[in-house]
Amino acid sequence: MASLEECPVLIAGAGLSGCLMALFLAQRNYRVLLVEKRTPVPKEPSVSVVAGKLGDAAKRSINLALSHRGISALKAAGIYTRVEPALVPMKGRMVHDLVGNIEFQPYGQAHQGINSVSRQTINDLLREELCKYPKVKVMYDTKINRVQADGFLVSVSILDVF
Repeated sequence: MASLEECPVLIAGAGLSGCLMALFLAQRNYRVLLVEKRTPVPKEPSVSVVAGKLGDAAKRSINLALSHRGISALKAAGIYTRVEPALVPMKGRMVHDLVGNIEFQPYGQAHQGINSVSRQTINDLLREELCKYPKVKVMYDTKINRVQADGFLVSVSILDVF
């Protein structure tokens, strides 16, 4: 019987969680197939990109609030030092009540807070890191059609994106 390390792992979705999981597995020498139904978002959208075909990630411009847990995961993956320069610290939020009063609510103690960072920045770094692992294959514009009960991939389809 083949060892677990020799068996391919299928991950559905090349967003932040899927890419991070693929990276952790690749670092442990697993073979990984990462399947994403969307078109990859270019690092810097150019005029050659067809309008409306950037993918949902480009339309979703809300930054990620990165806390201690997320930072710990990025450190464990070995990419935190590349993400850190893009972090914008947030110490708290301003709350406006119905009569116009404003109150500052801190995110923890004076030395604590969370960080704002572009989701695409982290996803780009994760995808760059995944390229270093030849046992990782990423398929964009691909939909998983069927997986057997035992976990084996049965069918995928390449989506018509244009």
